Amino acid sequence: MNEYLKSLYLSLKENLTMFAVIPTVLGGIWQMTKLLSLSTNLMRFFSITQLISDGILVLIIIIFPILLFSIFFISPKNNIKNSEETLFNKDYLFGYFPIILNLIFMVLILTIWLKLYQYITIDTLGVLISVIPSIAIVVAFLYFIIEKYITKDKIILQLFLVLCTIIYTLTTLIAFNNISKNLTGIINFEKLINKIEKDHCYSKKPEILYFNDKYIFIELENKNKKSILIKTIDSLFEE
Repeated sequence: MNEYLKSLYLSLKENLTMFAVIPTVLGGIWQMTKLLSLSTNLMRFFSITQLISDGILVLIIIIFPILLFSIFFISPKNNIKNSEETLFNKDYLFGYFPIILNLIFMVLILTIWLKLYQYITIDTLGVLISVIPSIAIVVAFLYFIIEKYITKDKIILQLFLVLCTIIYTLTTLIAFNNISKNLTGIINFEKLINKIEKDHCYSKKPEILYFNDKYIFIELENKNKKSILIKTIDSLFEE
């Protein structure tokens, strides 16, 4: 494990530039996915200044399971003196990261298209934090069962962990999305929705679908016809 942590530290140190770019890329993917899920026409409201803050949050969500995925391969029996022969070397994390990231992105698009996200109802941070250890325990148990009683084939075990990583990350991203939409208790948002309701009569209470540092996207429904109202972020502070 010490060799693993040392190798990880050296890899992070040698790739600081890449890690500076990753949050921006992830923030762009996250925001683009959110806007595209509402409408392709809304891409023109893409905010450059929102990228880093979104990206850091998404990076934390994604990097955690990938690190767990790596640690699964570290055990006393794999403690080989020659670092080039160990299952983890300085290129290990960076070799798997783009592959897993691309798979997560593709599955995320598929999830939006099939509307599978409606079945994941986690909408508070407390629930999400309590779910994460449960998932880790289940994955560890299944890994132990597969390795001990079914197969010791490393490729199959790696595929299992990749699949678990994708499912875990996707679930966490959708849960995080639900949490970000849960604006209960924030008076500015409540006042904005109440004001919109008073101005017009809708068959359903207006719902904030997404917001960045410049715009707020609100779903309106009138006589079973849905539309999206776009407000500037400044409207939150209007008296």
